[in-house]
Amino acid sequence: MKLELAEEKTCLKHAKDGTRFLGYDVRCYTGQRIRKVVRYNRITTCNSTVERMQLHVPQEKIVNFCNNKGYGNYNVYSWTQRRFLINRSIPEIITVYNAEIRGFYNYYAIANSPARVMSKLYGLWWGSLMNTLSHKMKISVGKVAHKLKQQDGTYIYYDLSANKRREFKLYRPKMDFKAKPLNYGDMDNQFNPNIILNAPSELIQRMEARKCEYCGKEKGYFEVHHIKNMKSLSKNKEIWATIMSRMNRKTMVLCQECHDDLHTGRLPSWKRGIFTK
Repeated sequence: MKLELAEEKTCLKHAKDGTRFLGYDVRCYTGQRIRKVVRYNRITTCNSTVERMQLHVPQEKIVNFCNNKGYGNYNVYSWTQRRFLINRSIPEIITVYNAEIRGFYNYYAIANSPARVMSKLYGLWWGSLMNTLSHKMKISVGKVAHKLKQQDGTYIYYDLSANKRREFKLYRPKMDFKAKPLNYGDMDNQFNPNIILNAPSELIQRMEARKCEYCGKEKGYFEVHHIKNMKSLSKNKEIWATIMSRMNRKTMVLCQECHDDLHTGRLPSWKRGIFTK
């Protein structure tokens, strides 16, 4: 039986030059530091590390990942915002960013010094995320970072929608990433953000909940109240306007009765949550 080898997958290289395998650069390393050791009852010198095989993160993979995700220009270290995420909610934006960078870090967790090698990528990821959230919240990047930063050094966004407090923690390699020992590495598939982006939006989920967000009614027909911009709520002191302002939303799911009363200016405050008490 004759075994045929594919030329594009077969090569002969020196171990120091290394080769590409499963997205890693595999090559050997010999340390330059000389240390004293005792061998056969006499003192001698040797290199600290001799011909040790190591896995490295290819620079090409980092640059391609940064460009494909649209974090910015890796060569000049200039980040950009991802405009296609602007219309998404803040929890969705953070979830997509976290999943992408976490998957990339975890795949190269068994490489040599992955956190140091990918520090520039993380800086571009962080700048792109802050700029995207800044455009979404209509505030400066510095105010976004100040708003999310906690006393313990973490960055957390608190979602208070639907009267529930949910925490969305931003990925931080110093706290969340741990390099793995070079054992039997688990295969890791690259994250596909379409799993989140193609999922039902929060508005659809709120509509399918079949519940009025003002009075709590769960039966009947439901409609969505829209406003043009959040500034229109600043001078409005009514309870429904306060609720939308605190949720930072331009939409509110209402039953047909509450929606009619809101447009005619007859939506009473006593009706708030009468079906949920």
